[in-house]
Amino acid sequence: MDYLNFIPFREDDFDEIIINVGGKRYTDNIKIQEPNCDYILDNAVIELKIIEEEPLDKKQKQKKLIELFPAIAETVILKPSEQQKYDYYRILESPIKSSLKKASKQLNVSAKKINAKLKIAIIINNGLYMVSQNEFSDIAINRAKNDTSGIDILIIASIHYYSDKFDMRIMTEFKDYEIKRNNYLNKKQIIQKLRNSWNNRIKDYISSQMIDTNFNRTKEPIKDLYFESDGIRYIKPIIWGEKSQFYKNGRPREDSTKENDIPIILIVPVFNKESYIYAKKNIRDKFILKDSFENYIAFIKNNQPKLENKIVLYICRIKYKRFEIIEKPFPYE
Repeated sequence: MDYLNFIPFREDDFDEIIINVGGKRYTDNIKIQEPNCDYILDNAVIELKIIEEEPLDKKQKQKKLIELFPAIAETVILKPSEQQKYDYYRILESPIKSSLKKASKQLNVSAKKINAKLKIAIIINNGLYMVSQNEFSDIAINRAKNDTSGIDILIIASIHYYSDKFDMRIMTEFKDYEIKRNNYLNKKQIIQKLRNSWNNRIKDYISSQMIDTNFNRTKEPIKDLYFESDGIRYIKPIIWGEKSQFYKNGRPREDSTKENDIPIILIVPVFNKESYIYAKKNIRDKFILKDSFENYIAFIKNNQPKLENKIVLYICRIKYKRFEIIEKPFPYE
């Protein structure tokens, strides 16, 4: 079975949400250079920001995460402790922070131009999945309150699509938060108009993903996120709900399992010289076996003490094309 990919939710989709409740584009003139917002609805100006940047794609972000999560095994789970959370969110918040600061400036300029009574920023998470929905909301609210002056109402929306090739789950949200006190009487009605239109558009959007065969489907379901550095894999597991009714032994690891249940296992093959040479010729990631048989054995010996009680360690000897489990512990003989 293959994953069912979606088409990404785009700004054009949101144009329809605005138009359906009597709103319009602030301007269709693409030559205007000064900051301006996206939409006008009644006496409100609205700026839309869609976040698609995943921090793990940035080398500088990877470097900071490596420093924050020291490796004690070949797999590191990116689950921050209470002491790490502040630094962790600071690493991941930059696309949210920069988008909201820009939205604030655009809203201020446009509101003055047309004497708007309400300034609304809408931020949609369409790709930053290193944080959960709640974490994304917490970061966005804090940044809007602490780093902006031009946002009265912040609306946080998202479409989270999960799949294990059999089960599918789509979670959406559209929540509003007051960032700056505003006594405009019609603000609740404007927000409710937007929410109703969003809900209607989302129903159509999801239905079309199921039945339309002509889409250019480029958006995959949310999966485990990871990067590798110096032979170490840093992974952020994605958690998306209840136990699978199809996969009796658990969903494929790329999509599920609670973080607390993830076993961190390092399989260490212990070679004789002949089987080492055979393995070196036939594995793709040759760097794992170091430069020589002697260096590889030295690496195992030197790293065993710091790995003790941190991982489950399986030791095996390769004899030609077969693995043979060895029960005797280190040191290697």
